[in-house]
Amino acid sequence: MSKKIIKVNFTGTCSTGKSTICDRLAQEYGENSRLEIYRDYLLMTDELEFPTPIHHVLKITKRQEELENSLIKDCKNYLFCDSGAILYYTICLIWYGSAPDELKTMALNAKNRYDYIFVCNDNLPFDESIPRPDIKHCQQVQSRIIDFLDDNKIPYSILEGNIEERVSRFKEIMSNHK
Repeated sequence: MSKKIIKVNFTGTCSTGKSTICDRLAQEYGENSRLEIYRDYLLMTDELEFPTPIHHVLKITKRQEELENSLIKDCKNYLFCDSGAILYYTICLIWYGSAPDELKTMALNAKNRYDYIFVCNDNLPFDESIPRPDIKHCQQVQSRIIDFLDDNKIPYSILEGNIEERVSRFKEIMSNHK
């Protein structure tokens, strides 16, 4: 019988430490780290468009889930997932006022796709190492993510403080995993 891998999603607006905590926990638990596909897209795009074209957001989300599915076979205990459908759906709502039905379905399915969802609080210094929307836009995204999770009764925990405090909170929550 194969061991069940615990799938953990870290969501939150830009520059909230999602990649940092994924990398840190992957290192600590000896797992592979999965950076967000959207970051890769931003870094590889010559002509950066804000907002990102809606068809690209859906394509990025699908590719993110494909990579998560392909990585699970190499996991020992955890699959740490950075960003994903919840964030990308919320971004579309703010940028375009709507989102593709398929993307909404993917976001709603997060409660079945992941064993745990953590929202990284936006109390870290804003990282401007890659192009990002302005901070006001990011605050709107953060608020809408929380609203989406609450409105759809998707369980989540908030991680806040510095990276050490976030790791400690993650471990505390995981110590109660059955």
